[in-house]
Amino acid sequence: MKIPQALKTYLFVLVGAALVGPLHAAEKELKSTAVTVGDLGNPFFVQIARGAETKAKEINPNVKFTSLSSN
Repeated sequence: MKIPQALKTYLFVLVGAALVGPLHAAEKELKSTAVTVGDLGNPFFVQIARGAETKAKEINPNVKFTSLSSN
């Protein structure tokens, strides 16, 4: 069974939001965070990493953020 690309995109965004959401609860304690994506050579995954970094920096502008590729 082949999953449509639009559904894959929706699921990736949903998972990303689910991972970043709990960070908001730790606003005052967030010092560092990281995200691992499929391939940082792929523009789609780069955008996911940038979105996670943007949200983390909204919570704490001095947060140390790391993004890694699973490759």
